[in-house]
Amino acid sequence: MLVSQALLRILVRLPKLFIAIAKRCSSTTLPLFRYLLSLWNPFIHKQKQKHLLDNDAHNVLASNLPILSAGFRNTTIPYGEGGESVSGPAQPGSSKPEVELSDINRGRPRSDANDDQIPPHGYPATQTRPQRRRRANPLIRNFGSSTPSSSIHLTVFLVILDITSMMVFLDRLRYVSSALAATQVDDQTDLDKWEAFSKTFQSEVDASNLLSTVLLATNVGFLAIQSIDQEGLSYWSQRLCYMSLFASLASVTTGLAVRTPRFFTAHRGLWFSAMQWCLFSPFGSLLSSVYFFLAALLVHLRHQAATVQLYFAFAGTVYVVCMLIVYALVTEPQGIRSVLYLLNWARTEVRHGAHSVQQHWIT
Repeated sequence: MLVSQALLRILVRLPKLFIAIAKRCSSTTLPLFRYLLSLWNPFIHKQKQKHLLDNDAHNVLASNLPILSAGFRNTTIPYGEGGESVSGPAQPGSSKPEVELSDINRGRPRSDANDDQIPPHGYPATQTRPQRRRRANPLIRNFGSSTPSSSIHLTVFLVILDITSMMVFLDRLRYVSSALAATQVDDQTDLDKWEAFSKTFQSEVDASNLLSTVLLATNVGFLAIQSIDQEGLSYWSQRLCYMSLFASLASVTTGLAVRTPRFFTAHRGLWFSAMQWCLFSPFGSLLSSVYFFLAALLVHLRHQAATVQLYFAFAGTVYVVCMLIVYALVTEPQGIRSVLYLLNWARTEVRHGAHSVQQHWIT
């Protein structure tokens, strides 16, 4: 009964807590969000212009294809030269190439040996042969030293976004996005690549579930400490610990749900982002649980006036933040070029400003 009453008290007070936090942070976060949106809009516009030709070619190809029905199957069609393959839709009315259910389960579709009636690319002769291109959908793209001066703010935004992704999400969101994008060929899911991605993703989710279970037990043990339990639910350390416990449960639940990812068939950009967030949810919940538990620990140390422990915690936090920033820049050469370019630009601007001030005082 005590546990159920404690949970009910937390659930009743959580909405009021979130509303109070939102009211206090709205005055500072709204201008920040507006500034980020003002930087994000030119980035999206530039990306659309960059891929305009590819999108036009894709639209021409899609307009020549028949409407996909329930009999749609994703196939891997061999080329006549070089032995390479490309994934594309099998037309419901055509008999070649044909894919059986057993072939899909094995992830290795097959085609008939009689290919003289159909061109090597698997489409009628009046249609354009699809190009082999992989749709890359990374979370963050940096620009090199050739960035024009008009894109300084955009480059700063991308570098900050890259570092923030590493510090907040430990780069797991971009990892899931890149791994999911690698399974897409010509806007279709390649069966062999999806099978390899599923095996790798299962091992990642197993590790995440194990860490979430350990963190769940850690939260329960932390709540059992007498100095924390006696404070009651009004104690912020206990509130944060309960939130960490709930996030651990969410990580385990979502990890069990997506441990064997279902076959991805919605290939539009919006559904790609939805699939990306679904696969990222176990890792995101785990990271939220870690952050809540660290906050609960720091609040408890401050409440107990543990000065030495707080200094060590501050030093450890600074070390981890610096390590993540350096790791994000070292593993991204384009990010390093962007930072060096920004430093050179800032140095030039400072020199120009100092020269202008000097000329002003002279005159």
